[in-house]
Amino acid sequence: MLFRSPGGDSSLLGPKSARAISLENRKMSFSVIVGRYTIVATSGMENGSVRVGKAEAEAYDVIDRLQGGKVKVEKQGVTFDTAWFYCIRRQACARGVSLLH
Repeated sequence: MLFRSPGGDSSLLGPKSARAISLENRKMSFSVIVGRYTIVATSGMENGSVRVGKAEAEAYDVIDRLQGGKVKVEKQGVTFDTAWFYCIRRQACARGVSLLH
């Protein structure tokens, strides 16, 4: 696969590496960091739960970024509101704060 430079130059730069493709896909996906959690937009569980941009999001996953570089999926295929409140409640509980409705 060949690609063009980010500045719009039409000269071909050569084959794209797997790492470059991976970084490009990450740039195009939507995510929100909430403390130690990350909310990631996905195509939904029935579509393979692939990371997508905000406009294409069918569902959201909550990822717990644990110490030592380990990650764990906490919630999968939920609405943004559900993901957001899950993260906020977990953060508050860890700090000993009670949230009132």
